[in-house]
Amino acid sequence: NGTAGQGSVAMTANDVKAFWQVNLLQICNVEKIRIYGSHLQYFDVVLMNVVHQPIKSFFHATKIQTVYEFDPEDGVIRNVQHIRIQLRNRSHLQLAEVEVIGTCDKERARLQNVALNKHAYQTSVLSHPSNPIAAKAIDGNTNGSLDAGSTAGTDNSKYNPYWEVNLGHAAEITAVVLFNRVDCCRAELANFRVILYDFAHQVVKSFYKA
Repeated sequence: NGTAGQGSVAMTANDVKAFWQVNLLQICNVEKIRIYGSHLQYFDVVLMNVVHQPIKSFFHATKIQTVYEFDPEDGVIRNVQHIRIQLRNRSHLQLAEVEVIGTCDKERARLQNVALNKHAYQTSVLSHPSNPIAAKAIDGNTNGSLDAGSTAGTDNSKYNPYWEVNLGHAAEITAVVLFNRVDCCRAELANFRVILYDFAHQVVKSFYKA
């Protein structure tokens, strides 16, 4: 029911690039997205993976209509967990209903942080009252303020400093997510590599971030 007075419409304020987003709570293969809404024009539908990286996006700029359907060209978009609908201008975003047609993998929905509270090491420890030891990077707290006491940090006494975690067992890795400092010094986490090793410390995969 697309009538606002009937109590079943989601609506934002008159925002710049207003958006609505849903977390499917599972890894899904999406075959169709159907949107029931009014006054929708110049908007994007963005499909993202578990770490909010865009996989596919659709842009709608033609006439305003009541129902909008988006179908992938190859029939399915895989590994989707988050879907965002976002305006490109300033306006109210009004949605009566959003349908996501597809199938979900319940086994992969069990993805978890396999590094949490495992054994970590770093080449040095920054001298600071918060004692930013290696273990604080995998304590489950993503607060990026050093004073909050949940950030790992090295000093500059070592050339090519590194931080490392031993998962304790072999694991299939879907994503590696890093949370940077937020109070200062963000640029110091640049020009680095993320390296994945096997049990014998042989390199399996390496990623470089400039």
